[in-house]
Amino acid sequence: MTDNITMSETDRDLPKHVKNGFMRYRDFQPLTQGGEAILRTCVDENLGRTVVMKTLQPQFQNLETYQKRFLREARVTAQIPHPCTIPVYELSRDSEGNAYFTMKKLRGRDLSDILDKIAEGHQETIEKYPLDSLINVLVHCAQCLAFAHNQGVVHRDMKPANIMIGDYGEIMVLDWGLAKV
Repeated sequence: MTDNITMSETDRDLPKHVKNGFMRYRDFQPLTQGGEAILRTCVDENLGRTVVMKTLQPQFQNLETYQKRFLREARVTAQIPHPCTIPVYELSRDSEGNAYFTMKKLRGRDLSDILDKIAEGHQETIEKYPLDSLINVLVHCAQCLAFAHNQGVVHRDMKPANIMIGDYGEIMVLDWGLAKV
């Protein structure tokens, strides 16, 4: 699946009064929901790209422990400049004062899904992800974790569901929400 880049989006003028912060996002669509957070896709009007916005679920937004962990996740992810960590674009507050952060939208599959399909004997998945390819994924993840450890960060939630393999072979270590600094 590709989103074609168009001249109408790349060559449009920047308005004299640009929208900043939360106001610049539109077209929110649900992506997924975890135990504590909600992820939605949205369009960044200034750059004309689709990003992912992560927010705490409503029942956790006013609880200090969850707020601190959420802010730590955004900042730790942003401060580990490794090719296998997802780029974080912004950390701010929405119009109601709730924290959010935006990041790159990934396309691909998580390793948990891939391993499940291989275990089920799904031939297309077996062919697309041979053993040497899966070992390469683990090597990249180990390099990312070693880099993070060198920066004083321990992930603490490594599992196949937190490893994403992109449509073009990109490998990302996700969910630094339980990271220990």
